[in-house]
Amino acid sequence: RNFTSNTWNQFINLHIEVSGRLTRPLSTWELQAEQIRAGEAFLIYGLESSIMVGASFFISNDVEAYYAVGAYNRKLKIPISHCLIYQAIRYLKDTDIRYLYLGEDFADSKEISNKEMSIIYFKKGFANYIVQSRNLRFILE
Repeated sequence: RNFTSNTWNQFINLHIEVSGRLTRPLSTWELQAEQIRAGEAFLIYGLESSIMVGASFFISNDVEAYYAVGAYNRKLKIPISHCLIYQAIRYLKDTDIRYLYLGEDFADSKEISNKEMSIIYFKKGFANYIVQSRNLRFILE
């Protein structure tokens, strides 16, 4: 409801700061901003002295939401990511959206980095139901 271009630009800049680079084209960021304006997505964020220190972007419809992108200042004494996901869950419950999809669990993969393992562990902490997911690879000759 209070979405502005300034808020979105702060989120982009925080994401660049945390990741150390622009990870994808700015045009995709604009597509996500349009989703918010159209009511197809929302952004939950935290400020400290008017500076964005964390944000979580969710794509949603009337039934479910999908956690798409997050950026969180890692220098904080208390991890804000947990608070923002919790606030998103409260918002979804208030709007009768019944499901929140946080992402895949590929913890049993041999090709997973320590960072990806930490992300999976973080997301599992919020889950009350885990759906088994499989990757199938086909070699085409």
